[in-house]
Amino acid sequence: MKICIHIISSRTKTLHLSLESFYKYFNHKYKLPVYIYHFDDIYTKEYIQQIQKTIDTNIKFVEIDYGIPKHISWDDIYFVRKKQYHRIGYHHMCHFWSNFYQYPGTHYEDYEIAFNFDDDS
Repeated sequence: MKICIHIISSRTKTLHLSLESFYKYFNHKYKLPVYIYHFDDIYTKEYIQQIQKTIDTNIKFVEIDYGIPKHISWDDIYFVRKKQYHRIGYHHMCHFWSNFYQYPGTHYEDYEIAFNFDDDS
């Protein structure tokens, strides 16, 4: 059975600690492939290399597009109307978790089972 781990991430400060804990208590035994999905270019090449060097080379980082659904205009988004632009990332994270099979560049269809969690879990 093909199984993988999918993590949505936006917190550079918590991801490393979360991955260390995940590997210490679970993935050291199973060695499942891990995909880190993030919306912005927040992870430097050095940060990614450090995680792969100290935790596992099988951890892959995938930047995904925000992708506002085509049937929704920018001005109709609740957070935009309320002038809470900082909440847009949360809005997109919710859309991603609800529709991840439709996002280009993900690896969900390559596996039969995917465990999903946030970087602060």
